[in-house]
Amino acid sequence: MRYLKIFFRFAAMIAAACAVILFSNMENRPGLRDFPYPYSAMLSIQSHIDGCTEEEFRIIHDFLNTENWSDKYGKGVGLDVGDSMWMYLYNDGVAYREEDNMEPGDYMSWFRGHTFEKNSADLIKAYWDMDYIDSIHTVGDFSMTGGKVVFFRELAKIAYEQMNERGIYPAVWINHGTETNVQNLGGYSPFGFTRYQSGDKKGSEYYHADLMRKAGIKFIWNSICDSRFGMKNPLFPILLRDGQTFWGFKSYTGYPTKGGYKYQWSPLDLADVLKESNLDKIIENREFSFIATHLGSADNMWAIMNDSNLRAFRTLKAYQNEGKILVARSSKLLRYCQMRNFVSFEKQGNDINVTGIRDPIIRGITLTSNMLRGLTFYVDDSSAATLSLYGERVPEESIQRNPPDETGKESIAFVW
Repeated sequence: MRYLKIFFRFAAMIAAACAVILFSNMENRPGLRDFPYPYSAMLSIQSHIDGCTEEEFRIIHDFLNTENWSDKYGKGVGLDVGDSMWMYLYNDGVAYREEDNMEPGDYMSWFRGHTFEKNSADLIKAYWDMDYIDSIHTVGDFSMTGGKVVFFRELAKIAYEQMNERGIYPAVWINHGTETNVQNLGGYSPFGFTRYQSGDKKGSEYYHADLMRKAGIKFIWNSICDSRFGMKNPLFPILLRDGQTFWGFKSYTGYPTKGGYKYQWSPLDLADVLKESNLDKIIENREFSFIATHLGSADNMWAIMNDSNLRAFRTLKAYQNEGKILVARSSKLLRYCQMRNFVSFEKQGNDINVTGIRDPIIRGITLTSNMLRGLTFYVDDSSAATLSLYGERVPEESIQRNPPDETGKESIAFVW
C-alpha cells in the first residue's frame, strides 16, 4: 500500500508537469517580451526572517527599500526587496544570540513566543501595507533540540485567521528550519531529510494544508536547495500529499562542494552572490533569479550592512537604473512569471486584447490590470497600439509605450 501511494503521487506529479508543458513555454510565447521593457533579466531577494529584531528590520529595509539618507550608510538604494514574517517564535534559544542575552520573544514575530500575546503584530501589518513584507516563513519558528515538536494544527488555524482579519494574505510560503518544524510541506520524501514534513499529511495533528489557499498562499518554496543562480522559468508544480497542487518555485541557496554543500544564504555571502559575473550571466541568458538569504542574520547583528554588501546593493541598483535587471519582491515576480506563462491574448494588427489566463493549477482567476503589471506585447507601432482587458480598453495611465528593443521591435505594456 505504501509503494502504491508513492506510485500514484509521482503519476499525479507527471500529469501536472505535462499540463505545465502543454500550456506554457516561457521561451516560446510569440508576441510576448520575456521581461518588462527595457530589462533583460529579473531578480528577487527572498529574505527568511530568522533572527531579525524590529530595529534591524527598520534599518535594513530603510536602506534597501528607500533612498533615505543615513549618516552611517549613506543614501538608500530604493529597491523592491520583500521580506517574510513569523506568527510564532518558539525556538528553545540554541540557534539564537545567547551572547546578546536575547530570547526568542525579543525577535520580530506576530505573537510573543508560543503564546497569543501580541508582539510585533502592528508593526508587521504596517510593513505589509508598505510592501516590505510579502511572504510567510511558515507560520512560525518551532526549531527545538532533542526532537521535541511543539507545533499543532490549531496554531496554523489561529495564525491564518489573525492575518486575514488584518487584511494580510501572503501569496508566498517559505519552508523553515529543522525536522521539528513539522508544519513544513511540499518537499516530502520518505527516503530523505524531508520525511519529517507533515503539514500536508491528512490525518496528522500537524495537517494544515487545507487552510492555506483560503489564507492567500499560491506559491511554495519546499526546502529543496538549488545551485542555479538563474533559470528560464522558476515555477514548477508541487503535488501535496493531500492531493492539492500548488506552484513551487526554485531559489538559489548555494553550491555543491567536495565535502557536501556550501550554503550561501547568510548575509555574509551576499556580496559574493550578487557579484557582477552572476548578474551579467542572467542578463546574457535572459533569466530570472531568486536568491534565498537571511537579511536579519542570527550570526551577526549587522552582518548585512558591511561595506562589501553595501557596494553589491549599489551595483545592483545601477544595473536596474541602466535597464539591465529589474529587482522585485518575490510575490510580484512570481505573479509576473505566472501571468507571463499562462495569459491568453488576441492580436489584431496593432490591437492587443487580453482574454484570460489558462493556469493549469490555479483555476477561476479573473484578471485585473494590477495583476498584469509589466506584461509586454510586441506591436508594429507602439504609438498607435491599443491594449484591452476582456475587451475593455485599458486607461492610458496604465499603459507603457516602448520604442524598439534589442530585437528591433516596438512594444506596449501594462505599467510595472
